[in-house]
Amino acid sequence: MEKQFKPVPDVECLKYHGTPEKPDIKIFVSHRIDLDSETIDNPLYIPVRCGAVYDEREGITMLGDDTGDNISEKRLSFCELTVLYWAWKNIKADYYGLCHYRRYFSFSDEKLKEDIWGNINFDFIDDNAIEKLENHEGKMRDIITKNDMIISAPFVDKKSVYVQYEHTPALHINDLDKCLKIIEKYYPKYADSSRKYIFGKNLYPCSMFIMNAKLFDEYCTFLFGVLEKFNEKKNYENYGQEAFRTCGHLGERLLGIFYIYHCKKEEKLKFRILQRSIFWNTERNEFPEPAFSHNNIPVVLSSSDYYVPYAAVTVLSTLQHASKQFNYDFIFLYNSISNKNKELLRKIMDNYSNVSIRFFYITPLIKKYKFVANNHVSDETFYRLFVQKIFKNYKKIVYLDSDLLVKNDISALYKIDIGDNLIAATPDADWLGQYNGAIPVVKPYCDKKLKLSNPYLYFQAGVLVFNIEEMRDTFGDDELAEFGSKCEYMYVDQDVLNVKCQGRVYFLDIRWNIMSACGGGRTQNIKTFTPLPIKEMYFKGREDPYIIHYAGYLKPWDDPSEDFASEFWELIRGTILYEIILQRMASHTSWQTSADYLNWYNTYAKIFDTRSGARKFADKLLPPGTGRREFAKKLLPKGSLRWRFCKQIYYIFRPKYRPKKEVDVEDLIEEEED
Repeated sequence: MEKQFKPVPDVECLKYHGTPEKPDIKIFVSHRIDLDSETIDNPLYIPVRCGAVYDEREGITMLGDDTGDNISEKRLSFCELTVLYWAWKNIKADYYGLCHYRRYFSFSDEKLKEDIWGNINFDFIDDNAIEKLENHEGKMRDIITKNDMIISAPFVDKKSVYVQYEHTPALHINDLDKCLKIIEKYYPKYADSSRKYIFGKNLYPCSMFIMNAKLFDEYCTFLFGVLEKFNEKKNYENYGQEAFRTCGHLGERLLGIFYIYHCKKEEKLKFRILQRSIFWNTERNEFPEPAFSHNNIPVVLSSSDYYVPYAAVTVLSTLQHASKQFNYDFIFLYNSISNKNKELLRKIMDNYSNVSIRFFYITPLIKKYKFVANNHVSDETFYRLFVQKIFKNYKKIVYLDSDLLVKNDISALYKIDIGDNLIAATPDADWLGQYNGAIPVVKPYCDKKLKLSNPYLYFQAGVLVFNIEEMRDTFGDDELAEFGSKCEYMYVDQDVLNVKCQGRVYFLDIRWNIMSACGGGRTQNIKTFTPLPIKEMYFKGREDPYIIHYAGYLKPWDDPSEDFASEFWELIRGTILYEIILQRMASHTSWQTSADYLNWYNTYAKIFDTRSGARKFADKLLPPGTGRREFAKKLLPKGSLRWRFCKQIYYIFRPKYRPKKEVDVEDLIEEEED
């Protein structure tokens, strides 16, 4: 069947725009079809999808190599050379170039730091990287037009290019031998250069170049002529994936041969070798817009790759209580979620037509900040400090921690009118108990460091409604992140939000965030220390929670006897999550996280220990809760003659702790114990 050619798009960037004063430069950038990657905003670069004939995605606007005269279907063997062929056959320019979605030339006058492979390493394509590489049209045009050919700096090895190929796993040296014989027979003028290059030690990698039009046509004629001969009667049947890319590997060597040939010729050509860069994370980062045009309920979560199965439970439970009248727009903020786990999350949503799931790669936004996580908390918790920047196209969003079980329709939470408040949240019954004495270090920490105007309005940040419009009017894009990265906070970003949003918080029904007992310690603290109205709300809310929050270091996936654990396991039983989480539980022990918690508590206890010397001495000699302590309280009642006498004796041996004036001093017994 004769191949059908689609017309080449009639777009401005592909038209010829050259003049003698301003030659037309087109550098084609080969992009993958399985990754929506970032591009550099520069008119000299033309992004093209490699193997676009196989691209099944919808709504893709990037040019493809599957129009006009093309070999797009050969992507698996020719790699980025399918883009090169398409440009050669269909596009007119004065200078042609080839780069990759993650490899670009450096046009900097300064020699930048390289790794052992000769690459300048960057994490992301951003303004900082572009500035360092000086990938600006003016600078690039000046260098390009002063040269006939630009090539990537060589990788120099102790071994020859031939031996490098021979020792490359999965490749077959007889393929390179065959290629050299084809050159010898059909392109003899390149034969000497081919031997010199292949048996030399300088490898010009990555098929990266920029050439004037005349050289480009000669190069492509040579390159694709050799590869066409190589492929005649070539059998790839027993080749693995990497060996199947042999034409791409050979093409890389053919560029070096072509360069060496013209360097040897006695012709007045100008050459330039430039450094090359590599970007390790190129996934496109566009600020999301609502997934649905009407009845859109945005639900935002943060997760690491490891935490995905637990975050999936939050999503699954949300969907089980979702209304068909609304559309649910899930967006995950992440640094390192694998494609496998992205598919796991998508699979959970297979049976729901009113659901969208997307992933926002947040690392470029947070890379300049150094956040300090502690206890069982991970760095992902700080991602919510960026919501007003990321979700600028939304009016408000629901933010959920990834250790929740949702038992009500989340649209009801989203629809609550929170007025002009910045945030909606529930009171933190646990923290209020800690402030009232359950954890002694919390009050001095809060009073001295957080300096909240009213600590009893402290909220829990696991379930939030963000008023994005008000947040953007109140804070700069990076204000919360900058504040949160200045120092370490006991309750990390939750403390940051409480400080920055105080006075503009809408308090939700506590049933929207009922925290589990966490081994019983939390409920006991709330029962004993939390202000009575909040305590009663919490225990009443436990009877019919809208959201169960497995906050703290004890989780149901660590211990099936944990509070509300039965509801967690009942939900996932029979799903693809069950075996994953069950296997993890079998190999994990919760005492490890418990030990982490104690280390965390001890650290803060040292920093915010406000006990007097006498109190410390008493606590060491008579530990709280011991029989010795109780006996001492009866023997030395506070204020008694014996109590005052013991104080004076203590001051003789520890004069530095004697009060400068006569005041009530903390005695040897805890002053609040009655």
